[in-house]
Amino acid sequence: MSVFLAYLAARSRAVVLFLFLVTACTLSFALSVGDRVQANGTINVRNAAAGTSVGQQTFGSLGTITGGPQGASLSGTFYTWWNVNFDSGVDGWVADIGINAVAPPTPSAPTPSSPSNGEVVSTLFPTLFWSGGSNFASIQINVSKSPFGSANLVYTSSWLSSGTTSLQISNLVAGTSYRWDVTVCSGSNGSGTCVTSSNATFSTQSASPTAPSPISPSGNEVVSTLAPTLIWSGGSNFASIQINVSKSPFGSANI
Repeated sequence: MSVFLAYLAARSRAVVLFLFLVTACTLSFALSVGDRVQANGTINVRNAAAGTSVGQQTFGSLGTITGGPQGASLSGTFYTWWNVNFDSGVDGWVADIGINAVAPPTPSAPTPSSPSNGEVVSTLFPTLFWSGGSNFASIQINVSKSPFGSANLVYTSSWLSSGTTSLQISNLVAGTSYRWDVTVCSGSNGSGTCVTSSNATFSTQSASPTAPSPISPSGNEVVSTLAPTLIWSGGSNFASIQINVSKSPFGSANI
């Protein structure tokens, strides 16, 4: 009988150990490096997993996981440990039972400020300005040409840091309407929750025309006909042409 009871006790311990390991593994995957966490009570912060206490954090303290997980026993109980950089106070290793994951705050997008409202800009390399917004870590600027939208994108910036408030863009064309917006994300390089601002519009100034050059007849050439053919070439950015001929002493009074 004693042998049988010892056998049952051993099996019971094995089952408890198994269940504990399953629970520990489940908890370890419930959190990960980079997660925002909150203390669910007054917790000890230690210099290592199951190490020496270096201070405490109180209920509601927020922080970011920077290391872990590590498994270690404290006073005979096994815990999964995470290294947490708290927003204030002492940082260090805490047991997973003392922290809960919290969703990062939803970002709000900045407002495109300039150019906007259909403003006409005189350069093909304008600088875009924006302001405001909150709770974001990365920024991306998108510019599309008329009729606008993703199918007509002409410029997409790399992911910018949260402190960026302006950006010079290029590859624009004279006499064209453009629309731009600002996308911000809660994580770096476009990760996490992302939102996009309202649209701003502007257009580039039409290019000034350059006149063609008269070719023939020219240079005081003497022609033998009273119905000569005038020839010209070159010029750019024009849609219509008018020829004016004046007699000596020349000028508008003698056209």
